Amino acid sequence: TLHRPSMAEPPSVLPLPLAWPVIPAASASFGARFAVPNVPLPLYVNFTNGGNEPAATTWINLTLGPSLSFVSAAVPATATGAQVELVLPDASVGADSVLVTVAAAPAVADGDALTVSGSLRPTDGFGNLLGAVPVPTATVLVALPDVSFRLSPANATAAAGPPGPLTLNGGNARARDRPPG
Repeated sequence: TLHRPSMAEPPSVLPLPLAWPVIPAASASFGARFAVPNVPLPLYVNFTNGGNEPAATTWINLTLGPSLSFVSAAVPATATGAQVELVLPDASVGADSVLVTVAAAPAVADGDALTVSGSLRPTDGFGNLLGAVPVPTATVLVALPDVSFRLSPANATAAAGPPGPLTLNGGNARARDRPPG
């Protein structure tokens, strides 16, 4: 006899393993305590894929503050003004970090706050675009060198004339911008 399930019997279900990338949060951090004009500044976009499948592609979109410019990235990138789009192929399961190099504009002022924010969007193994993950704002302060001049002997005067020796004592970050300690 042929058994026909009744409406009261649940259909047979075969368990299928589900796999997809899961990136619940992301962050950005600068790789230096201070920014100096025109000096390359490392920026790291950090995230963890806690899923059970690599993300086939992860799109990282960053918005640079007005005093920052894009220099380079460790992954393919396109920059248009303040917008930078990075393409990370195959974000493995586990922690990951993408290096982006930026630079402070020549005209920044001492103590200015430079910012970067954005979002990250992974795709699953079928190429489906998953939900956007915000990259909260990261900030670094500008520290211009504090250079002082001193004539030796102390009663010497500086005037136009033939070249003479000039000694510069090293510059350092301005004291008002350094954290205590």
